[in-house]
Amino acid sequence: MQILEGLFWKNRELVLALEMFPRRVQSVLDRFTTGALTEEAFVRDVNWAEVWGYPFQLYRPLLAFARDKGLGIIGLNAPREVVNKIARQGLSSLRPEERREIAEAFLTADPKHREILAQEFQRHRQEKIKDFEAFYEAQLAWDETMAETLVRYLGQATPATQVLVVIGRGHITDRVGMPPAALRRLPHTFKTVAPVPVDYPLRVLNPDLADFVWVTPPFQEIHPPRLGIQIKALPDNQGLEVLDVKAASPAEKAGFQVGDALVKIDGETVQTIEDLHRILSGRPGTSRFTLKRAGKEKTIDMVWAGHPEP
Repeated sequence: MQILEGLFWKNRELVLALEMFPRRVQSVLDRFTTGALTEEAFVRDVNWAEVWGYPFQLYRPLLAFARDKGLGIIGLNAPREVVNKIARQGLSSLRPEERREIAEAFLTADPKHREILAQEFQRHRQEKIKDFEAFYEAQLAWDETMAETLVRYLGQATPATQVLVVIGRGHITDRVGMPPAALRRLPHTFKTVAPVPVDYPLRVLNPDLADFVWVTPPFQEIHPPRLGIQIKALPDNQGLEVLDVKAASPAEKAGFQVGDALVKIDGETVQTIEDLHRILSGRPGTSRFTLKRAGKEKTIDMVWAGHPEP
């Protein structure tokens, strides 16, 4: 956020590009930046819970700043389900319409990148991965698609345009991955910045981690909400029906029952599953749930295994 603000005050021709969004939702991003979508509608229409899943509130300041200042927002990535299919069955398994969702060309002539991914492959759970070649193709699908998307934008932008790319560190470490893939497509200048928590386990940093290292507060694990309930949306925006309550879950301990209708969380109305994710994503792990049970309203205070941990 500090980098985004700092760049903006020096150059108003700034654009925010994000790994979190597949490029297929670009029209939704465009409507959000023009104010045509509310935040709630935006979270729903980009299918945030499926395409990324981490708490929306962690990313909200970046998106809100870009919208308020009139900055463009670019969705860089390939669809998760397409990349997962590559990992399971290989690039050749894609149907033509799926193949069009990712980069047209894979520029794979980088032995260092392949070696790093071979080491990473050994650390992955491999039961859903066909083999190393499929894993390698899947990783390239992320990097090459994001590089292609970025370069297509840069190729049409003015010389003064700057783009702040927010991307996972695994896509830039060791000076491989997405940045050189973009550079091979279009000459341009860039710098990389990696946040490193002060309690980073390695006392000697890899000098190829990034061009700049930003030391941050101690690491804190982030988890999606885990209530222990199965739900579905009720018709006519009447809330969420509880279909199942997992044994020994926070919901069971708090007193949720099958057949309850969840209608509010901390006073905010809940009509869709997206509402549930959006509201809980900004909570510290304790919330007040308002239910309708047998026609009567009931409130339950629940400590749930969420993010950040209380």
